[in-house]
Amino acid sequence: GFVAAFAPFALYGPPLGLPCAVPDMDVTAPHTLTAAALADAVAAVNATAVFASPAALRNVVATADDLGAQQRNVLATPRLVMSAGAPVPTELLRDVKALMPAAQTQTPYGMTEVLPVASIDPTTLTDEARRDEPDGSAHGSDTRASGVCVGPALEGVQIRIAPLDAQADHDDLTDTPGVLGEIVVRAPHVKLRYHRAWGAQQASARPQGWHRTGDVGELDRHGRLWVHGRRVHVVHTSQGPLAPYPVEHRIAALPDVYDVAVVGVGPAGTAQAVVIIVPPQRMGRRDSVLADPGLAARV
Repeated sequence: GFVAAFAPFALYGPPLGLPCAVPDMDVTAPHTLTAAALADAVAAVNATAVFASPAALRNVVATADDLGAQQRNVLATPRLVMSAGAPVPTELLRDVKALMPAAQTQTPYGMTEVLPVASIDPTTLTDEARRDEPDGSAHGSDTRASGVCVGPALEGVQIRIAPLDAQADHDDLTDTPGVLGEIVVRAPHVKLRYHRAWGAQQASARPQGWHRTGDVGELDRHGRLWVHGRRVHVVHTSQGPLAPYPVEHRIAALPDVYDVAVVGVGPAGTAQAVVIIVPPQRMGRRDSVLADPGLAARV
């Protein structure tokens, strides 16, 4: 059985012969998934596998105190929890494992055009692996831990990097560790083409037979892929391209920060990096203010 807290994934159930359930939630608002609703969905189809976004899992953990004894027993039965669609904090997965102790946690990486590409259980990464720079050197500030490691390429999949430089649209690809660039993928299950979208097809299929994902990242010396954000979100500063994830993840570790985004202000090549944060006490507020000097200094 399979529980799909992301409703479109429920479509995978019937062709695979899996009983499938969508939990009682607003499927357009993942954070509405509660632990009780997840337990009821697991029980409905005797689910051994669960897919939920990080936002959904965060609320499952937050509402775990509302579970009854029987519901807790039900959540001890799934053997696999998958989460994707946004960066998945390792700490969140550890909390999920405490609630669902029999489950392995996987964070599959892919997109509509080629799914899956890579997968890993981030809770199995050692501190040494988290500090492992792609070129093999240690980094005292531990920025590697701030990236999103999605693991090595799955069988049949090839991953290369199109470097971000002055000729960012060239077709030269590399698998050299530590090179930041657009993630490019080749696999038997890559899309044939976009339907009635010639321009999008020509832009994405470069070189021919490969798919440009629109994500940026780098490979490490073990062949693992680290995702650093979307290419359109890269800030092109006077000192070179700045990918958002490594910066955002380090700032998100601050106790005053619930959510964070790094954006660029100004023309490409001289853009300024600006940090936007949401403190816990301002969740749901739509007005914006400058952070107080103390918070700004910590950021």
